[in-house]
Amino acid sequence: MVDLSEQLGAMMNPIAPAAVMLVGGCVLLVSGAIAPKHWFKSTAARQNVWSLACLLLIGIAALVRLYLVRDPISRHGLFVWDSVSDSAEFLVLLSGALLVLGGWRHVAANNAAEHYGCLSLVLSGLMFAGGANDLTVLFLALELISIPTYILLALAATDNRGWEAMLKYFTLSAFASCFFLLGLSYLFGIAGTTELSVIQARLIGQQDLLALVAVMLVLCGVAFRITAAPFHFYASDVFAGTNLNLVAMLAVVPKLAGILTLVRLFGGDVFDSRMTGFLMWPLLGLATLTMFIGNIMAFVQTELKRLIAHSSIANSGYLLLGLAAILAGGMSSKPLFSYLLAYSAMTIGIVAVLVSLQKANQNVERIEDLQGLVFRRPWTAFALAISLTSFIGLPLTAGFWAKLQLFLATIATDRVEFRIMAILMAANAVLGAVYYLRILSKLFEHGGDSSPGESRSSSWNPAVICALSCAALTVFWFFFPSQL
Repeated sequence: MVDLSEQLGAMMNPIAPAAVMLVGGCVLLVSGAIAPKHWFKSTAARQNVWSLACLLLIGIAALVRLYLVRDPISRHGLFVWDSVSDSAEFLVLLSGALLVLGGWRHVAANNAAEHYGCLSLVLSGLMFAGGANDLTVLFLALELISIPTYILLALAATDNRGWEAMLKYFTLSAFASCFFLLGLSYLFGIAGTTELSVIQARLIGQQDLLALVAVMLVLCGVAFRITAAPFHFYASDVFAGTNLNLVAMLAVVPKLAGILTLVRLFGGDVFDSRMTGFLMWPLLGLATLTMFIGNIMAFVQTELKRLIAHSSIANSGYLLLGLAAILAGGMSSKPLFSYLLAYSAMTIGIVAVLVSLQKANQNVERIEDLQGLVFRRPWTAFALAISLTSFIGLPLTAGFWAKLQLFLATIATDRVEFRIMAILMAANAVLGAVYYLRILSKLFEHGGDSSPGESRSSSWNPAVICALSCAALTVFWFFFPSQL
């Protein structure tokens, strides 16, 4: 009995924060189903209770992560704890807290418990993916992310556009999962085991047609999740058809899931450059298409949700290029997580600004709707300007270091194809800067209602606090880049 408890404790050690979020998410779902309506005096009270409960749950998971004693690298069968899982936990918990804060008053009160229960399950799935040491765990973790996301899209659907967004995401995600699962089955057939470390070793020593097919199928499944071209076509309609709170989640969570999956499947703490033959050219091709298609489509957009969708696509291209470079150079995956951390804060910050304006009964569907924002809501405009500046990659923001790290990783491989890709990345960064600057310029244009001052009741809400927090983190990470 003692040995069994010790083994169970050793197995739970790498995934304790994820287990907290999983159990807590189930408790939130059950509590929402059985809690009598008369317990809540108003709609705002219901929103506050469930938002606070989810934020408290994330805080408990963070405390467990902080005070849990772990070995530097520990493997216990299905799970592993190393720098990748550690980075994933920090990134997921921080992003989750910001998502809760940004959507505090934007989630429908009647569905608040279900919304935050599903969000908790999604966050647990991300942490399970970050600590996966087995194909089965990795696939189940991705499904734990996908299925609650379908429910969240259904809960948010209030018109035909919302239902269309949910059905598109559901059907295409299920289709992509089939490709991914088929690729995993081939990997299992090649290695004869589901253990990821053994699969990586077999892929290095057995570079044949079957292994190439397996890798391509897996990449197809992951490319859908991170909205990489040519699997990006659903993103614009899905983002435009749902509410702003889910736009932030859809822009951040699937990207985290996809990158964590690729890192766990083909690398870990440090990538092996001998895997390059399988992955380099497919990744470079996906990265090139994704960067150009994302930025060109964003360049011509005027609707904010669709612009965020295409900006998300372009950033997937940068991440894929960084992954290819890190793989070719046999380097650490740290630059990927630095970029993901900065990207998450920037994206959530921008959406939080839009949420705060919508709650103040302002129309914020198009870029023109932000005209003169600095004169009407200076603090909100300041937070938005910081996030946009970070997306451009200018100094004094985390986006500068995030893009620079990926760029340096790309040219550090000392191969001609990567030098060309570095030039393409720089060209795309300039193209992206054009439409980010277009939004920035609108903030300072006179027009519409430009009366000064901010209404305390309509402006200083959790969404504004979230936006300012994201802006503060973005500046903080510039001066302390080691914290990235």
